[in-house]
Amino acid sequence: MGQPVNFYNRVDSLPINFYSAPLGVDSSTVLFLSMEGINGSTSFIDVTGRHIVTPSGNVVIDTSQSAYGLSSAKFDGTDDYLSIPDSDDFNLSATDWTFEYYIRFNVLPVNFLTDFRVWDQRSSSSQLSVFVFTYVTFPSDGYVLGYRDFLGTGWDSETQPLGSFVTNKWNRITFTFATASSVLNIYKDSVQIDNNALIGITFGNATSPVIIGADTGQTSASLDGWLDNISLHKTARYP
Repeated sequence: MGQPVNFYNRVDSLPINFYSAPLGVDSSTVLFLSMEGINGSTSFIDVTGRHIVTPSGNVVIDTSQSAYGLSSAKFDGTDDYLSIPDSDDFNLSATDWTFEYYIRFNVLPVNFLTDFRVWDQRSSSSQLSVFVFTYVTFPSDGYVLGYRDFLGTGWDSETQPLGSFVTNKWNRITFTFATASSVLNIYKDSVQIDNNALIGITFGNATSPVIIGADTGQTSASLDGWLDNISLHKTARYP
């Protein structure tokens, strides 16, 4: 993806970085974190009005970086995360769904101990539902984008080679699942990188709070970078 085009807000003429527009809010949207706000703020709003978001550590609104809009959420890599109480909105069993986020790394993971969860909903190692970004060394060094559900049998991932993610560059990541076809698609920057029919696979319903930006099971596994426009939809939408 090339350099972003600068668009301008008609009211205040501030530049808006436009890589590719996120999936908007519609009747299927059950969570949308736009990460808009005042620089340094610790107030994170779900645009749908359905959920309360609580920051932990030093995660803040940062107006110096944004994928779409005027700001993003900045994580410093040390115990920073956002938490959201459990809700039936986050039950991904027996439904179509789409999960999307924009990510920009200050520091990339360098081993499996520094991977992190974009979305981590767990009560134990065997009771979890996660969207992961992981460093792997087998069969070759690379980065894994994946969704794993230990409550059911759902697991799909795509390994991207080293160099496919770099620091200080925004990437748009989209997961979409359709129950009729049992196909889970993964997109990077609106380009499909994985298409997998999960025949016979089931998804469960985790009941613990959602953690965004960290793996709470590993104290070193927190994002050092930025997240923007995180959304969950109860339909199969495509970038």
